[in-house]
Amino acid sequence: SVCPQLTLFFFWQGNELGNNGARKLCSALRYNKSLTILEIGANALTGADAGTAIAGLLTQNQTLTTLDLRWNQLGDAGTVVLADCLPSNHTLTSLGLRKNAITDRGADALATALKSAAQLYAKQQAEAAAAVAAADAERESTTSDYANNRSSGGGGGRGGGIGVMNNSIKVSALVCIDIKFNSVR
Repeated sequence: SVCPQLTLFFFWQGNELGNNGARKLCSALRYNKSLTILEIGANALTGADAGTAIAGLLTQNQTLTTLDLRWNQLGDAGTVVLADCLPSNHTLTSLGLRKNAITDRGADALATALKSAAQLYAKQQAEAAAAVAAADAERESTTSDYANNRSSGGGGGRGGGIGVMNNSIKVSALVCIDIKFNSVR
């Protein structure tokens, strides 16, 4: 991992990172395990090419909470690509897209991504609740069988093979998207 202790990366305004630089930077930071804030605003990032580079970072990096892309030119093409990866990102809480030539098409893609993340969350909540209920029912059945001194088929007092469940649910954590000063109606 590049710079394993790196938590903040500010590369703001006038550096002209461009799409090629964004590809290289995002590739280098993909597996960083400490980066929480990345600010690469006003760096001539444009269109789907920049969106693809950033989406690649967001699909792999599991620590980034704030991404500031203000004052670039991602436009709708870059925003749509970026929006597609948001439901699968579980750590990003703030996304700055101010002044990025985004219109209704890009804003709709962001709204759809957030709705998709909410639906995924609801589905995962329901699945987790059903799994917990099934495990509780199995535990009650096993307890009842043992209380009546009968074998429940689990044998050896193992409780019918009930394992430990991981109740953590991973969904999009995104709570703030700043799209001010774009062409959204």
